Amino acid sequence: MDYKKILVAVDSYEHSLKVYEDAVEIAKKEKAQLFLLHVLKQKTPDELMDRIGAFSEMEQSESIQVLREFNEHEASFARAWLEELRNKATDSGVDALCAVEIGDPAELICDVAKRWEADLLVIGRTRRSELMDRFIGSVTNYVVHHTPCSILLVY
Repeated sequence: MDYKKILVAVDSYEHSLKVYEDAVEIAKKEKAQLFLLHVLKQKTPDELMDRIGAFSEMEQSESIQVLREFNEHEASFARAWLEELRNKATDSGVDALCAVEIGDPAELICDVAKRWEADLLVIGRTRRSELMDRFIGSVTNYVVHHTPCSILLVY
């Protein structure tokens, strides 16, 4: 193997720590650069009603502002978490970058892999059942079929 650029897609679930640790170990062995990526799915007012309250009681401009603030809060939290992981990787001798993107996770992971010219993408398996994945698909399934580089699927 001759990996020089390793992209690792992580989410904020505990399973991502295993994905991250495996990617760091490979990057150490290969003396590769590591790119930590977290993609936040863009929230819509309908998806946030349970968390924020009924948007119907607000004016449209006010609900859009609340939505922006919520999305920015999530992005800020994700950036801090990724920065912590990046610092740990750097402290262990790995050259690491990190970024938070907002949009469709499956498409953005593949897009970043292509733009950054990754040699290897490390990603975790979905936590849903196989039956659910067949009916509604998964980020992992999409990425496996559309990414432009080798993939390590961590279970």
